[in-house]
Amino acid sequence: MADARSPSRNRRFGEKQMGRKFVVFVGDCSQAGEVIANKPITPLWVLVGFVDTLLRSYGQVVFCNNPVTGLLIMIALFISGPFAALVGLVAATIAIFTAWLLDQSPNAVRGGVFSYNAVLVGQLTAVLFPEMTIVDWIFMVFGAIFSVYFTSSFAALFGSISKHPMPALTVPFVAAQVLVCLSAASPGALYLKTPLPNLSGNIPGSALSNNSLLGGDSSTNTSVQQALVAATDLASTTNDLPDSIVFNNGDGIVAMNASMNSIPNPTTVNIETLDWGEVFTGVLKSIGQAYGQEHLPGSLLMYLGVVISSPTTALMCLFGSTVSTLVGAVLCPGPAESLYAGVWGYNGLLTAAALGGFALVLTPQSAALALMGALLTAVVHFALLASFLRAGVPLLTLPFNLAALLLLCATARGGGSLVRPPALTYPEKHRRDWAAARHSKRSRNLSSPSDLSSPDDEVDKKEQFRKLEII
Repeated sequence: MADARSPSRNRRFGEKQMGRKFVVFVGDCSQAGEVIANKPITPLWVLVGFVDTLLRSYGQVVFCNNPVTGLLIMIALFISGPFAALVGLVAATIAIFTAWLLDQSPNAVRGGVFSYNAVLVGQLTAVLFPEMTIVDWIFMVFGAIFSVYFTSSFAALFGSISKHPMPALTVPFVAAQVLVCLSAASPGALYLKTPLPNLSGNIPGSALSNNSLLGGDSSTNTSVQQALVAATDLASTTNDLPDSIVFNNGDGIVAMNASMNSIPNPTTVNIETLDWGEVFTGVLKSIGQAYGQEHLPGSLLMYLGVVISSPTTALMCLFGSTVSTLVGAVLCPGPAESLYAGVWGYNGLLTAAALGGFALVLTPQSAALALMGALLTAVVHFALLASFLRAGVPLLTLPFNLAALLLLCATARGGGSLVRPPALTYPEKHRRDWAAARHSKRSRNLSSPSDLSSPDDEVDKKEQFRKLEII
């Protein structure tokens, strides 16, 4: 995510833009990090540094290395789902201490790079298992710890295959969360938990009332694994299986037959009967769904936090969620509630934000790539949906990771006009630095004719602009 290394000054559009400086809490809020880093190691400043790191962890999920953004997102999450927010807070705290104990890069740790995936692990564990037992808590703790190892491993892996900065995105979260889900739903873990209620056919409809990223809010979600285990238990006592098991995976209510050999193919959403006001509401809710919550006021507060850090990122988030939701309106199999809940938009939101200014300098070419990425993300979402339903595993942010990494790797060494920033901070700074360096290069070329240039001058030019490689 955003590189913890920050500039000496924190201006969005440069020193000469409108002749003014922006307040200190925009961008990556570098002054706060510099002040804390330069303070003596006392209990008070250690606590202040920990809070700064914790808040940045929340912002890093949407590519904002900013504690103010993180604070607003944290508040939004506690408004949307207090229990899930609490579990996410505990997971992030565990990850921060784990990163410190493993002696990871201090700048990266302070920037929340090693803890933002743990925020998602905690959030989504609470959404998947709303009545968390001690067993679920134990698996969540291990998931938070493993997310730090996964972050370090994937960062090293991606760094070795690309000469440009390559973020790990939320790949560590997906890996850790899948382990948590499979472990918490394993027969041994279920044996240790409170016995499941007896089911005489279908899961009650009250358990299917709301949609969220992974299937309902924190009080009504029923996991696929619980449904399947309950059906198996029913079979062992009655020597018969229910005709079908109904569950909500966040992409609409789907009936899976008991043999799990096939999934019905429901008709796609009828575009003519869609409530487009609800569809637009779903676009806005998508940013909350990135954290596993469906809550419109909370999502709007998150957008406010992103705007404070980077208006460009906020715009690309809205753009990506709109594109993916519209594609979902065409491809969505099942009820339209998943569109209205923002389920089809959150992966596209993350892809567009990653490609449209964060991993690439924002230009018309990178904006077009962000559009392509949002489209591809929705298609990947649709392509994986049936297989993941059959396996009983949620999609999480896998479509975003696959689409974004595919496009970043595909454009890493080819020719074209996509510009990579030398360090990952925030889009406005990437654009400003690129424009300033291009202007400086043009000035040098005008003042120093090529026929009078010495070999030493050419070496100096290459060294000065080596970070501005054009892909």
